[in-house]
Amino acid sequence: MDKVKVSQNVADALDYVTRNFSNKAIIDAHVRNPNGWDMDENKALKGLDLDILIRALYNGYAVEGMAQEQLLEWFKFSIQKFNELKKVDKNQMKDWDKQDVEEHHNEVDYYRIEISVLKQVLTIFEINIEEGVNC
Repeated sequence: MDKVKVSQNVADALDYVTRNFSNKAIIDAHVRNPNGWDMDENKALKGLDLDILIRALYNGYAVEGMAQEQLLEWFKFSIQKFNELKKVDKNQMKDWDKQDVEEHHNEVDYYRIEISVLKQVLTIFEINIEEGVNC
C-alpha cells in the first residue's frame, strides 16, 4: 500500500500522537470524537477523514507539496543566478576572449529560458510566486 499524503501540520500531529499513544488508542479517540483534538500538538487531526488517519497510521504518510517546494526553490535559485549574470557589464568583459563572452551570453539565455519554463510550471501547479521576484 502507498503512503498517504498529508499536510505538514497533519504529519507533525501524527508524529506527536504516535510517540505518545498506540494506533488503536488514536483511532478509538478519533472514532469517539473526530473533532476532539484540541491540543496545539494534535489539533491538525481535528475532523481528519478516518480513512486517511487509519491509512497514515498503518501504511505510513508523506508530506504533500515537497516537490512543489523544490520547484519554488529551483525557481528562486535560477532568478538569483540570472540576476548575478546580468550584473556583469561590458567593462568587466573587456579582458575576456570571444569564447568567454559567448559562454556568458549563453548562460544568461539559459537562465532566462529556465525561469520562463519554471514560471509556467509553477502556474500550472498553482504555486504562488512571491511578490518582488523579478527577472
